[in-house]
Amino acid sequence: SPLRITLYDEFDQSPAEGREDHPNVVVNLDTGNSAIELSGQLSVLFVRGEAVLSDVIVRGPSGIHTLKLEFSDDQIPTVNVEIEILPCPIGWSTVGNGRACERCRDETYNFEPESAICRDCPDNGRCRSWGIEPRKEYWQPFPCHNDPTECLSEEACDFGKSPTANATANDTLCFCPSWKRGRT
Repeated sequence: SPLRITLYDEFDQSPAEGREDHPNVVVNLDTGNSAIELSGQLSVLFVRGEAVLSDVIVRGPSGIHTLKLEFSDDQIPTVNVEIEILPCPIGWSTVGNGRACERCRDETYNFEPESAICRDCPDNGRCRSWGIEPRKEYWQPFPCHNDPTECLSEEACDFGKSPTANATANDTLCFCPSWKRGRT
């Protein structure tokens, strides 16, 4: 989403314009460190006290990072903006030395947010965006279990008749436990 920046004057009024001796103010987005990389629109001119940095791409390891907004007018102090880069979601793997995520290809899965490996789906399951769906006559205790178990009877666990049979990526029925994803 775009980063919107508004200038306020010394009376806390907005939008403020550039000073008479420095009417055109430009804001630059900088990483301040080498842990993350930026691409896209990183510099923009304020128009009527407003600037919008759009199409900015941030890549880096998951965690909290600080970006710096630096202004062409030295009377405006640098502003630090804290951002959080989330780990890769279920069904994605890390690429680019852990700096980006890539969706696992069909019939593969990945439940570890820091892993670069998408594993083949087990023969007794189908890989979905939310986890592994057991095939007919198989069951499992939760969607991120990677080894569906054969049922003792067909009526006991026919997945096709269960409430989660028509789950989609937008449904909240199936979640992998946080401990399985490496979070505490």
